[in-house]
Amino acid sequence: MGDDLPRNYSSKAAEKFCAISGATALYGFTVSNANAATRYVLLFDLEVLPADGSVPVAPYAIATVSDKETAWIPPRRMDRGIVLAASTTQNTLTLAAAEHIFDVQYV
Repeated sequence: MGDDLPRNYSSKAAEKFCAISGATALYGFTVSNANAATRYVLLFDLEVLPADGSVPVAPYAIATVSDKETAWIPPRRMDRGIVLAASTTQNTLTLAAAEHIFDVQYV
């Protein structure tokens, strides 16, 4: 496989967040929500998980016991890295429980 093909990050167990450090091109992601309540996956252009209260680049609602898929073609540029975090609130981070499986495609 060439280096220009998308790489994949896939959860090995349920998680609260995932982080991919370094400048990347984000092609897409899928996140599942095993909670009985709606959760939000918040996208940050950062290398590490930010503190609760941080404002994301974009929020995505994930309905109860379902998943959310996104795709960007061309890919979305992430200058510092990719952090996807499960949150109980939409517009700022309130880190949720480890009830989410992340699958991320990036270069």
